[in-house]
Amino acid sequence: MNTVAVEALIVHMEVRTPHEPSFIHKLPGQRKTVMRRFRYFLIIVMLFAGLAPSPASSAEVTQKWRIVNYWSEWCAPCRKEIPILNEFNAQLASSGSNVTVVGVNFDEDPRDETMAIAQRMGIEFPTLTMERVKELQLTPPNVLPTTYILSPDNMLAAKLVGEQNRESLLAQLDLLNLARPAEVSMMSIPVGSHSSLSRVVTDSTGAVYLSWVSGQDETSILSYSKLLDGVWQAPQMIARGDDWFVNWADFPSLVVNEDSMAAHWLRMSAEGSYDYDVNATFHDAASNSWGEAITVHKDGVNAEHGFVSMLPLSEGRTFISWLDGRNTRMTTEQGADAGGSGHSMGGAMTVRAGIFDRDGNTLQEWQLDERACDCCQTSAALAASGPVVVYRDRSDEEIRDNYITRLIDGQWSEPMAVYHDGWQIAGCPVNGPAVTAQGEHVAVVWFSAKDDVPEVKLAVSNDSGATFSAPIMVAEETTNGRVGAAHLASGNIAVSWVDTRDDSAQLMLAMHGADGKLLDRVQVAETQASRRSGFPVITSSGDDVYITWTDIAGDAQVKVARVRFQQLP
Repeated sequence: MNTVAVEALIVHMEVRTPHEPSFIHKLPGQRKTVMRRFRYFLIIVMLFAGLAPSPASSAEVTQKWRIVNYWSEWCAPCRKEIPILNEFNAQLASSGSNVTVVGVNFDEDPRDETMAIAQRMGIEFPTLTMERVKELQLTPPNVLPTTYILSPDNMLAAKLVGEQNRESLLAQLDLLNLARPAEVSMMSIPVGSHSSLSRVVTDSTGAVYLSWVSGQDETSILSYSKLLDGVWQAPQMIARGDDWFVNWADFPSLVVNEDSMAAHWLRMSAEGSYDYDVNATFHDAASNSWGEAITVHKDGVNAEHGFVSMLPLSEGRTFISWLDGRNTRMTTEQGADAGGSGHSMGGAMTVRAGIFDRDGNTLQEWQLDERACDCCQTSAALAASGPVVVYRDRSDEEIRDNYITRLIDGQWSEPMAVYHDGWQIAGCPVNGPAVTAQGEHVAVVWFSAKDDVPEVKLAVSNDSGATFSAPIMVAEETTNGRVGAAHLASGNIAVSWVDTRDDSAQLMLAMHGADGKLLDRVQVAETQASRRSGFPVITSSGDDVYITWTDIAGDAQVKVARVRFQQLP
């Protein structure tokens, strides 16, 4: 507890619902003096208790947008709209919206009388004290009912005169580009227990696909299902094997092309624990069959190859990027077995990419970066200028910032930092970035923990990733990252991450505007903090967001939810 927590307690005492008891029975003028003295008293107690004040985090000082409703007991339209405002505020709160409803007694009665009137009127949302109203510099309206909408920095954004209803309030939120209460729906999927490592992906028509791995003992099966008219179709098997490298952070993926599909998984290549290859297979729509698996990289070195990102391109081509550990193996002249079981024993992990035709033939291949973090996911998106790839870099000084490189006119740009966090860590955090693109608009979200302060940040670009905005804070203090990103049809950006409290975890989803401004956030589900719960993955279709993760409360079980940020409550 610190001075900010004390201030929060004071605010809680000054803004409370009519059902909350007041322990101070003073007139407004006297009450202000008493509250000020009480504030100082609490801070002094806190200091003498050895709880030194600390700077406020942005999470503690961030305020919500407020719908400020002026009411009076004698106003018939006011009484009529109170139940609507009660319900609307409850729905905003339950959805995790960044908008809330508060009330003001137009008659400026003493506090105790105001609360008694509010209780008689059935007002369930908080009622501001007159001191707070003066701090906000609100001008009393000339007519009732009147409703103001204030921004988090207390700027007047809208003034609504007359009786309001759900539709009028939602219309005003839309005009202000604020989110309506989010709707989270758990979906019925044709996936049984002992399933995990799921992903969702969208094709160019907006159709959504789910892929996952199932199986017990030594056999792994990669399958997929398509969402058709709101129903997930019967599972289709892509591949199976008993020699796969199955990992909670580095797992298979599926992309859907114009008339074909491509999928990848990891297959052990030697006896070493980290000797595995990237295998890929390509589906032919005409024969409705999957082709023979190929090895994406052609180095022939028994080493780590993984953390794959894939993109569908035109003419049935597929773009694939991956982390490539061929240089991490010492040569025999250096006294090491080329097929050894070490982890990053020699040179650096590289980032590589290639383009493949519908038969799996390599059309082009590049090295994108000569030194990258060994165990953090890559991510790729198709911007107006071409493919972009983001990944966690690794400097000689062990600075592990997130970098981007872009394919422009057949040449890859010099990798550059999305933002210089300066996180120095002599180990891999297993927490890669995510990128999404819509035309020239590119958004990157990432996890950092410099100075042991965990944070999730977002940066946006309007020039296909050539430059980025200053980072926007998405989550901090209780987050462990595991991020995802997707553009919505509206141009807004969906961002997912995981918050943790003790052994529990919360799967979170937020919607940000194209400029990065937070519009809404919602908790999708309770999950588990264990690594076995994996990395949640999101995609979008229209303005719907689909998110999948693994529930490990019992036998591992894939879950899918649909989130709609723009639905009527």
